[in-house]
Amino acid sequence: GRNIALMLCKGDYVFFLDDDAVIASPDFFETYYHYMQENDNIIVSSPKIYEPSTDSILNSKHFYYKDGLKYVLSYTGGAHIIRRNFFGNSVLYPSNLKFGSEELYASIKIREAGYYVADYDELVVEHYPSHINRCGGKERDFNFIFNQYLIKRLTYPLIIQPLIFVLYLLRRGKNGLLSHEWNKRSKEYMSDRFSEDDVSRMSLRLWIDLVKKFGWKSIL
Repeated sequence: GRNIALMLCKGDYVFFLDDDAVIASPDFFETYYHYMQENDNIIVSSPKIYEPSTDSILNSKHFYYKDGLKYVLSYTGGAHIIRRNFFGNSVLYPSNLKFGSEELYASIKIREAGYYVADYDELVVEHYPSHINRCGGKERDFNFIFNQYLIKRLTYPLIIQPLIFVLYLLRRGKNGLLSHEWNKRSKEYMSDRFSEDDVSRMSLRLWIDLVKKFGWKSIL
């Protein structure tokens, strides 16, 4: 849906806001516009996303500061602003991906092109989680683990692929997801969600740079 929206929009910037989120800062769009205009190295930015019910911040935990800006490994899909023209005719997200993790895919493409994603904590969006979930329990855990692996399979250098596959199995094992049923599910998901057209590998140099900036645990 967001791929289609980005193609249909005509402005310089597109702002995505999930239906369970509410803008909580005054002059939100004017302020965000000036922020993006002043920082042309940033392609996508998320505001601070606060969840009152849990008193928690939902933004990426993987970040660093440089020259007063907060650069993140991946932006947060629930609320973000994006420079429409950056992606041109290429897809924003893998078309068949379901249940999340797509933001990491776009973030890596942005980094590979020499640009950045960032959080802008001066602006706030409040998140009010819906009681209707797309999936829960073990299925939710499996989707998260699988999609993280799938994104890395699509974007990580070939030399890193054996390592991320081993870590994928270890994460499944840690969560009790290595039975025949889940192995079958893994094959089905890979058949449904993986496409060679979505492969967009970063260079090994960029991968090493991300490790240096965000740490091994964040990247692997």
